[in-house]
Amino acid sequence: MTSTFFGLVTGILIAAYLTTQYSDEMNRHLSQLLPPQVGAAAIDATTNDQATAVVHEPVPMMALESKEIPDVAVESAAGEAATSPVEQTPARQEPVKPVGDELEQRWAEFAATADTLVPVGEFRWRQCFTRAAAAHGVPESLLLAIASGESGFDPAVRSSKDAIGVMQIRWPVTSHHLGIIREADLYDPCTNIDAGARYIAELTELFADNLHRAVAAYNYGPGRIAGKKLTQGARWYSQYIYQHLQRVLDKPHIPSSELVSPPVARDAGYQVLITFNEAYRARDYKAFLQSQIPGLELAYRSEVPGRHEVVLLYSDDAARRQAMDAIGATGLLATRLQSNRSISL
Repeated sequence: MTSTFFGLVTGILIAAYLTTQYSDEMNRHLSQLLPPQVGAAAIDATTNDQATAVVHEPVPMMALESKEIPDVAVESAAGEAATSPVEQTPARQEPVKPVGDELEQRWAEFAATADTLVPVGEFRWRQCFTRAAAAHGVPESLLLAIASGESGFDPAVRSSKDAIGVMQIRWPVTSHHLGIIREADLYDPCTNIDAGARYIAELTELFADNLHRAVAAYNYGPGRIAGKKLTQGARWYSQYIYQHLQRVLDKPHIPSSELVSPPVARDAGYQVLITFNEAYRARDYKAFLQSQIPGLELAYRSEVPGRHEVVLLYSDDAARRQAMDAIGATGLLATRLQSNRSISL
């Protein structure tokens, strides 16, 4: 019993002596076996709740092959920390080219900001426009522009094609389609304006919010617009209403030549027939001339404020001569035109 106790004590004393003598040597060998970045400080950090160790893991090849963007930092070949792809500033993207032509793009820009644009000035039947716009979810400025171009806000005007009132609702087909059964109701400004708002809202939905086509269809009819390339006349009507829109919003006048590109056919073009100082006069003359010569392709044009032109559109010089001969046979004012001359009123 006594010998066992002395043996245990002797072992403890020997172990203590060896640890004291060789501890430095053991620490030196241990530090050589561990990786350089793992030292006493790193080991201590794992036991310290307020210290954290950042480990840079390699990016899995699977993530790179599948083009997934990893959200871990990676190291460059030089060993410096590189910014995560998520944090990098994206490369400058080239602007997307607008679909369609200049006029179509301008209408798209208006549609995107229409809620923030307020009509400027005094307009007849303004309360009727405000109510109709709210009821059918269309811009009030667009309704005012159509009314300005179509009738000059005159509730009593009637075209040669039986388009009636402020918004020029055609009787009886379009009127019945919009739920107006009595012709006399079309002469009531608020009823007429509400019908026009309902119609342009319907066309806007039909053409997927493409106001360029919706406005053209308002005059030319959806059947002549849907799924087809717009005729010159339809495009000119769209720019005609767009110019009235600029007036409603008190914005600078934009010449027709900036909104409608010239005909693409080599011999195609247009000839100014007559110029008026009021838009409604140009509209009425155009409608009357077309009623006398069905199939005549006419349009509006305005290069400067206060000058509203009626122009003849033609595909080639032979078509131009044929149209001018037909106009001459009617005995109308435009028969005095020669080549590129026009009459102003």
